[in-house]
Amino acid sequence: MAADKSTIRTQILSLCGNNVAITASDVNVMLVADDAEILESFTWSRRKAWTILNTVAPTSITIGVTNASATVTGAGFTAAMVGRLIRIGGDDAYYRIASVVVGVSAVLGDSAGNSITYPGDTDTAISARIWQHVYTVSSVAEIVTDVPGLEEFDKFLLDRLDPANISEGDPPVYWCHYGRDSSGYLQIALVPLPSAARSLRVEFKKVATFSSDTDVPLYRSDVLKWKSAESAAAFLLAKTGDQAWAALADRYHSRYNDALEAAKDDDRLKQSLPTRIGPEPGIGMRSDEFQLDHDVWAPY
Repeated sequence: MAADKSTIRTQILSLCGNNVAITASDVNVMLVADDAEILESFTWSRRKAWTILNTVAPTSITIGVTNASATVTGAGFTAAMVGRLIRIGGDDAYYRIASVVVGVSAVLGDSAGNSITYPGDTDTAISARIWQHVYTVSSVAEIVTDVPGLEEFDKFLLDRLDPANISEGDPPVYWCHYGRDSSGYLQIALVPLPSAARSLRVEFKKVATFSSDTDVPLYRSDVLKWKSAESAAAFLLAKTGDQAWAALADRYHSRYNDALEAAKDDDRLKQSLPTRIGPEPGIGMRSDEFQLDHDVWAPY
């Protein structure tokens, strides 16, 4: 069973002889820093995750526009349309919907949040088409690694494209990172603008938090134990000047390296293909079941 933060902290204090010169709070700081370093040292399988993103089909509504005004009117505006793109009539350009009064009006804007006035003629009933091209991935996503079937695109190139060159398409061809929404959740943009609703698989690395005593590392916990034990011994060396802590830090560093390499090997085996696929053995019976030979580890 994987050890949680509280258990690992107790182990580290014990490895330091429960010395009064180091506190649980000191160890907590080391655990958070060391966990972040270990997470970036390898592509741990338990950090990988995926979700299904459902794209939204474009919407056509009738609106009213006024020359030199950023506000357009229309009963079809909904709260969900904030941030989406809108193209008015046969204009080449599109706008970003900066804000909405539901069922009443919307304000035209750009990607930076600035309002933009409508340059065309005043019209009380003109058609408009609205797309959603930016989507929130997941509240636990730290970085998107892939959208299978789509090619990653550079956001800076996306922002430089002329709006007239962005067209509809199904399925989209490209995706790019698009910052975070107001809640801090990751977003991606799709190109060309989705012309139909469909489901896309989005793969990502999970946000790794190690703040609660019940949090568990996303890798074998002995790796973090020895890493932070080394940090704790170095801390005590700096605080007491006793060279015995230096020798203990070296010893714990060696244990950490061994644990890290072993954990990486275990994780590689877990992510590898099965070594053998064969029929499930039975006693004088035919079966359509199969067994897989694969190395599997249990975190501890």
